[in-house]
Amino acid sequence: MLLENLSWPEVKRLKLANKVVLFPLGSFEQHGPHLPLTTDTDIVTAIARRIEQQRSKKRSLLANTLAWPFDSPPPLSWNA
Repeated sequence: MLLENLSWPEVKRLKLANKVVLFPLGSFEQHGPHLPLTTDTDIVTAIARRIEQQRSKKRSLLANTLAWPFDSPPPLSWNA
């Protein structure tokens, strides 16, 4: 069950004590000039969606992925 597809009245009716809530967390950072900043977030979102699909849909709730900014300087070779 995807939280993003539910209305607030549907969420209010959920029995959360009976659910496993999946809360993916991915970093938002550079991976070179060839990949998007959301690379880690995209990967963890895909993994979480697959886990949610494999579990009983009535027993799990997939929350939106939180993209956490990670501030690391790019390698010196990327500054050329």
